[in-house]
Amino acid sequence: MDNTAVQRTANIKLGWNIGNTMEALGAETGWGNPLITEDYIKLVKRSGFNAIRIPCAWDQYSDKKTAKIQDAWLNRVKQVVQYCVKNDTYVLLNIHWDGGWLENNITPAKQDSVNAKQKAFWEQIATAMRDFDETCDVCQRQRTQYK
Repeated sequence: MDNTAVQRTANIKLGWNIGNTMEALGAETGWGNPLITEDYIKLVKRSGFNAIRIPCAWDQYSDKKTAKIQDAWLNRVKQVVQYCVKNDTYVLLNIHWDGGWLENNITPAKQDSVNAKQKAFWEQIATAMRDFDETCDVCQRQRTQYK
């Protein structure tokens, strides 16, 4: 990474949120949105946006005992990130709502299990996205740990 988070943020002029898609229950089209295509990303770029936030669910695509995210889902998310990077947009990929598992389990009794699940998710996400450059902001503080 050649730039700090502050420097990268200064390069973002106008951001687009791909909401209600990658975090939808029941798959990407579960809440009535179409699949994200490269043409869609190109349209967003042509409309003047140079950053795209991809709020994403992981829990529904993971093994409930091991927190292993399905390879097919990681690959699909990576494909959407690639559409963005290929079309010169910054990407902010995060966990969003995710079926409510996190906010419904914020208790001292569940702290260790929640932390373990978060760690397992972010290790997999950071590892899957590690080959993207600084235009893709995927948990920067953990990404370097998993190179």
